[in-house]
Amino acid sequence: MYRVLLVDDDPIVISGIKHLIDWKKNNCVIEDTASDGFTAQKKIKRLRPDLVICDITMPELNGIDLLKHSSIEYPDIVFVMLTNHKEFEFAKESLHNRAVKYLLKTDLEPQVLEKAVENAIEECEKRKKLHRIEEADKLLNTKEQRTQIRNALISFLYGKPPMSSEKRKLLEEKDMLKSFAFALIPLNFSFLPEYSAIPKEELHRIFEWETEITEYLSTSFFKHSTLLPHSPIFKETATTEGFYKDLLLFAWKLKRENWESDFAHFRRRLIKTSSQITRLGVEIIASEFFSSAEENLKNPLHILRRIEEQHYRAKDTQSDIVHKALQFILANVEKRITLQDIADFTCISPSYLSTLFKREYKRNLIDFINQTKIDQACEYLKDNKYRINEISNMLGFENAFYFSRVFRKQTNLTPSEFRAKAQSTTPPPQNESN
Repeated sequence: MYRVLLVDDDPIVISGIKHLIDWKKNNCVIEDTASDGFTAQKKIKRLRPDLVICDITMPELNGIDLLKHSSIEYPDIVFVMLTNHKEFEFAKESLHNRAVKYLLKTDLEPQVLEKAVENAIEECEKRKKLHRIEEADKLLNTKEQRTQIRNALISFLYGKPPMSSEKRKLLEEKDMLKSFAFALIPLNFSFLPEYSAIPKEELHRIFEWETEITEYLSTSFFKHSTLLPHSPIFKETATTEGFYKDLLLFAWKLKRENWESDFAHFRRRLIKTSSQITRLGVEIIASEFFSSAEENLKNPLHILRRIEEQHYRAKDTQSDIVHKALQFILANVEKRITLQDIADFTCISPSYLSTLFKREYKRNLIDFINQTKIDQACEYLKDNKYRINEISNMLGFENAFYFSRVFRKQTNLTPSEFRAKAQSTTPPPQNESN
């Protein structure tokens, strides 16, 4: 979600913008508001929002000055400017200082604001991408050197072409052949909603997006790492089951005692982030840790093929994953269970888990969770020991109203109606004769 700060000295305008569009639908959340430029400046420093929708004409520190200061200190933040005036100079100065849009309050309609937010988000992604590129340049110095290193790595890992002494020397100078490991990251596009209707060009765009996400996270967890967007061995394939592309992560200057835990954290983070952003089915399979290129690594290509075999064998264990998910649901029926909770437990993405479950049980996973909870609720309702709101809390529902709605959907009865019906069909206790 993109975090938004609203800045205007008119509380009616602030309220109007808040309710003019569905912010959540537009992948945004109103993080905070400010009624003057100085307050906004402090909140920008503290909150670092992604987008700022700001009035131009405010007392003391106006919107243009706020935009100027913020553009210098926080160049990634995107501004959309508001005004009641139609002077061209305001628009010209705003755009000159990197505001993405200039809007008149008198013309502010839902579709106009939504379009401005859409443009601002696109600009926000461009600036973030530029920032990541700049950071990558700092890590590997120059684009030319990154290309040389990547080509040397491909020669080392795949032997295509065979690694020359110059390439090996380059990797050794960077200490890339000591304390390293690598990981295959297969991406399954068939888990995307309405996958069959997505044009191939869009699939490639999503792949590039996923590559950026993976690269950003990998450098966060592994300071010395690089990503091969596609490898000569795991080429793009298109089958009746779906469209696939693979990534290969190579990390070096690692500590043996930290590798497994760091990789586990990276794996969970990438699966969770990908499920929320690109919604791809992401799997990650790591190699063992190597202290040097000579340590049990006579043939890197053989290691890569072994990883690929692990990937395909993993597909045979999909039923085990679903069974593990069922165990988690049954063990936690009296807690609030989210799809992300189960995905974290089974170590796969939520979208992938949902697809596996539906493929095997011909029903939605969320429906199964609700049905399991309602089955337990029925047992509680047969006894007068608990009130309905207590049962709702015990089973982890947000509130009694939502519990009642889910209960009715599953049973065609309200909880009260079910309890009354259950008690009317229960035979009265018989008195014992003396």
